[in-house]
Amino acid sequence: MKKISKYYKCRIYPNKKQIELFETNFVAYAYVYNKSKLIYEKEYKENLKSGKKVVYSNKYFYDILKQLLKENNHLKQVDKIILIDAYHRLLDSINNYKTGLSQKPKFIKKTSTQSFRLQCTSKDKLKCKRLYLNDYGTFKLHDKREIQGKLKEVIIKKHNSQWFIILKCSDISITEYPKTNKKVGIDLGIKNLIIMSDGKSIKPPNISKIESKINKYNRKLSKQKENSKNYQKTVLMLHKLYIKRTNIIEDNLHKIAMEIVKDYDFIAMESLDIRNMIKNRRYSHSIYNMNWARLIKLIKINAELNNKTFIQIPQSYPSTKTCSNCKTINNNVTIDVREWECPKCNTYHDRDINAAKNILYKAIEMS
Repeated sequence: MKKISKYYKCRIYPNKKQIELFETNFVAYAYVYNKSKLIYEKEYKENLKSGKKVVYSNKYFYDILKQLLKENNHLKQVDKIILIDAYHRLLDSINNYKTGLSQKPKFIKKTSTQSFRLQCTSKDKLKCKRLYLNDYGTFKLHDKREIQGKLKEVIIKKHNSQWFIILKCSDISITEYPKTNKKVGIDLGIKNLIIMSDGKSIKPPNISKIESKINKYNRKLSKQKENSKNYQKTVLMLHKLYIKRTNIIEDNLHKIAMEIVKDYDFIAMESLDIRNMIKNRRYSHSIYNMNWARLIKLIKINAELNNKTFIQIPQSYPSTKTCSNCKTINNNVTIDVREWECPKCNTYHDRDINAAKNILYKAIEMS
């Protein structure tokens, strides 16, 4: 048995008093984040010009927070941990941007998804799908799963007018999946979400009906007067459709990740530069809906939890153009070519299955 930490995301319906407290925290959180970002960007440019070297660490941002607390009395009414979490998030975003893992940090707007984190104390209690939080009251958790483990922290989140609470619980016992001694290489696609080296493939979920409804309501919204009652009704309907689409995709990704980790002990995938790939307008919308980065992350997490081997090969490796039989590189294989014949050994290849086989062979070579 293995002990892990796990997150549970549950829908909640807070009362008016609780919503007021949450909104106050959101405003303070966004204020600290945005002000810290402004001060950092200004000083960063000045130091870059003067050649002065400054380490932008936790201490640097904590000093900014202390200054903001002196200048703004309304911030003193909010739990200090929430404000510290705001600059932690900003620092993480800056570091991820510098290492090329994410885009440049943006300001938090009123329309953004709002969230803040709370550290749990002995006063906070979870019992029979009811959560009591000190200073906030009791919440009924709308979730079918049994919540296990010891409560460590809570994230309050507002997304498209819906409220959620995310619980982090520790000391949860899990049983690892049994070993199968099977290896697989995985290529990601659009027509088929996953193509495996053994010839199996998994199609993405059908969201065409939801997509057509989203397009319909977006056209309707463009013709309505901004902030009118009908405009707000259409926005609310769009929010519901976006949430439904996200939930369908997310549920499908979780099921695929679990299925793959259950069936295979050695999993090989390709490292993808998705930010560059979505610059191609022809495929950007489909790539966005496939959510490849999220799928890779879920497979990796599940593999680590179940003591399975997960390897990503470099994105520079020409898995599509290389013959899996004789290793000859065929530079005539373009993005539109779905099947091709090796000019050297005359082996006939399906583009995606061939790529999946090469990914597996390269990963075995790397391991």
